[in-house]
This record gives sequence, structure tokens and C-alpha cells, in this order.
Amino acid sequence: TVSLMKNILDDYTTITGGYTFEQVRVMDMARKLSSKFQSQKGRELVGRVFAEIERDTLDNPYDPRNGYDVSLYGALNSQAFGGTVDYYKLELKGVNYYSFFHDWFVLMTAFKIGSVNTFNGDEVPLFDRYFLGGGDSIRGFPYRSIGPADGNEDNYGGQFMWLGTVELSHPIYSIFRGAFFTDIGNATSGSFGPFGSPNMGIGYGLRINVPGIVLPIRLDLAYPIVCHQEGVKKRLRFHFSAGFSI
Repeated sequence: TVSLMKNILDDYTTITGGYTFEQVRVMDMARKLSSKFQSQKGRELVGRVFAEIERDTLDNPYDPRNGYDVSLYGALNSQAFGGTVDYYKLELKGVNYYSFFHDWFVLMTAFKIGSVNTFNGDEVPLFDRYFLGGGDSIRGFPYRSIGPADGNEDNYGGQFMWLGTVELSHPIYSIFRGAFFTDIGNATSGSFGPFGSPNMGIGYGLRINVPGIVLPIRLDLAYPIVCHQEGVKKRLRFHFSAGFSI
């Protein structure tokens, strides 16, 4: 990947453009998986040009308490750029932090909307589809479990996704903070699918800012209070991750 980034308008707004070339190999596909998966086996070339405009006013990139970050991303994979399949990807995402009571409490709200599709009806490669669920998206659901499913209830990845998160954190002691959170969203087969039939998880977690480690460690316990995903059972789940969701 090669890219260039430049500030525009002010110190908070940047525009980035670049090119990515890679070879992806899909292998060791379980025999029990349907043709939706079996057809994806083999080698795929990615030749992608991309551009992103972002405005970031966060007061701290690693432990934000105030400010927002919003970005619009677009990418085009094409045979003209060395790829195997012609398809595009568009994503809009944003996050806002607001602290109150002398920074004791921090309210974080975030969203993400994405679409990926081909120009001629071909299949979007499996590795570039949307799989939600897990500690970095919708907690309370197994990792990468949310999306359109085949007859075996196996998720083969969506071409449209939407995701929202609300989290209220509070201090506990020293490097520890607690957080109440709600995640909601879905991934569907259409390139601009419906917002209906959401999946929602709620829970509580710990945020640990270990000295010397840049990103916070997140330990979350969540339950799927609304579940429209085939093959997923409602039960309490634990998630371990580092950094930030969305």
C-alpha cells in the first residue's frame, strides 16, 4: 500500500488517497460448508485505489474525553488496477465523546454505515464482505456471526451494514474504568439494505489503561436482548479486545 495525506481547511481535517495491491488466498474450506463458501476458494488479486476525508477534533487519540471524529471512505477495486473483480466500497463513520462532572463520566456515541458491491453482478470476495458481532462491533454476539446466512445457518457476509454504539464510562480506581454500553446493527445481502430486523446487545465492561500500553484493554460482558440472527442463541458472552470499537 502507498498513500499520501494532506491537511485541508484547518489542522483537524485531512484528505488521504492511495493504492493497494495484494494477493489473497482462500483455502482449507470445511467440506460441510455450502457452495456460497466453496466458490470462494482460490487466489484473488486486489488492485484498489482509495480516498478518505476525515475531520478529527478528539482531545486525545488514545483516551479521548471530548471531541469527535467523522470520516467518509471510498474504494474502487478494478481489473484496470490489477485486481481480479470489479467492485466498490463506501463507508461513513463517526464517533463523539462528551465528558461531564469534571471528566468523571464520558458519554461516547458512534455509528458506521458501509456498502460494497460489484458492477456486473459478480460475487463480492468473501474477505471484503461485512461480518458483525464480537468485541469490536455488536457485543453479546459471537465474533463475525451477524450477516446473511445460508441453508446451514452459516453467515457468508453482508454487502450492506449499519452499526450504532452508545457507551457511558465512569471511574473505578486508578487505571480502571467501568462502562455501560448498548450496540445495535445488522449486515444484509443487498448493497443498500433495510435498517429493519436489528440485532442489539447490552452489557457492562472494564477499561484498563495499563502504563506503557497505548490502547486500553477492554473486558466486556454482554447479552443479546434482540436477536434476529439465524443460529445464534441468547446467552451471556464475554469479549476481550484492545482499542476502540467502530
